[in-house]
Amino acid sequence: MLGDDEHVYAVAWREEDNPGIDVVAGDEPKWWRVYRFRRSPATNPVTEPMSRDEARAKCADIIKLTGGKNLWEP
Repeated sequence: MLGDDEHVYAVAWREEDNPGIDVVAGDEPKWWRVYRFRRSPATNPVTEPMSRDEARAKCADIIKLTGGKNLWEP
């Protein structure tokens, strides 16, 4: 459980940014964003859409700058 002032970040894609893709058929989303997760159920994108590699690098930068955590790593 996150504390009131804790947050974690993750890279994810949104269907709205990738119209027409079929992930079930194996289509890879083109556009990704960095998201901030807090204690509340709201999840907020903190970047504009970008490539997956760019989003991963941006996520790492944001974590370093804010002292946040990566959602997928302990």
